[in-house]
Amino acid sequence: LNSPWRPVLELDCDMSAAYYQKDVKRLVESGILVANFQRVECLTLPDYQAVITQLHNHPDWKWGTIVLDTAGQIASWLSEDQFMKEALKADKQSQVVWGHVRDKIRADMLFLQSRCQLLVLNAHFRDWAKDRDTHIISPRVNPSVLELTDVIVKLERGLKDKAPTGYPDARSPYL
Repeated sequence: LNSPWRPVLELDCDMSAAYYQKDVKRLVESGILVANFQRVECLTLPDYQAVITQLHNHPDWKWGTIVLDTAGQIASWLSEDQFMKEALKADKQSQVVWGHVRDKIRADMLFLQSRCQLLVLNAHFRDWAKDRDTHIISPRVNPSVLELTDVIVKLERGLKDKAPTGYPDARSPYL
């Protein structure tokens, strides 16, 4: 939300930015946020698709930064929708349907990249227990999203920390 490329558009799929939007004036005055941002609730796939349609219909709308929070939720909705549309094919040719999911995710991400200077994809992390001694921590998002990323930054915040600390990661492992 503090991106130097403004204006900022937040597509909020999990209500995580609602608190910031509610108190944005106070947060800007106190210096926690550098500027206001536009937040759009996308709590369902139709909400998200409506925003994409609006952006397609208004090619003059440009953003400095677009934030997808969370990209994992959007990818999950797109895959569920595609598998419902191709239910007959999914039984015997699921890899073909996964290819269509990948194509849809890529098309949306590339379109959004064309409408802004910076596209931020938020994703929660998950811990895979490969075996008793090996744990792999990776973003909880469809691999098609990760293929389009330039860098992954892992944010961690301790219980008493006011702000998270970021750790750049060239490519997080994904299974």
